[in-house]
Amino acid sequence: MIGLLKKIRLWLSRKENIVIIIGAVFAITAIATPFTILVKTGWNISYDQFDKLGVVGDFFGGTTVGLLSLASIIFVIAAIVMQKEELALQREEVRKTREEYEVTNQTMKKQQFENTFFNMLKVF
Repeated sequence: MIGLLKKIRLWLSRKENIVIIIGAVFAITAIATPFTILVKTGWNISYDQFDKLGVVGDFFGGTTVGLLSLASIIFVIAAIVMQKEELALQREEVRKTREEYEVTNQTMKKQQFENTFFNMLKVF
């Protein structure tokens, strides 16, 4: 149980996860809003009311589009934050690789010089 709480705290400590939760809340709210309004007004959909379904569709579209657009913007922001962190990690990895390459290059130059030097001694 304690391990699970630590994992949840670690997951929530990342900025993009909080933004994803906020976006999910907006998406769920967008989907639930028209249904909630229909239930609260007591409007029962039946086969006799098919001529009114066009109005219901407009109502659903009107109430959900704004919130779903907001949720999608929030998800894009979360993706940008995640990409920013990944790029920072990638830059660090490239820097370490470059340092390792420089060490390897220096070692190879030294080995090449030693090899040439000792070959010249053999010939001499």
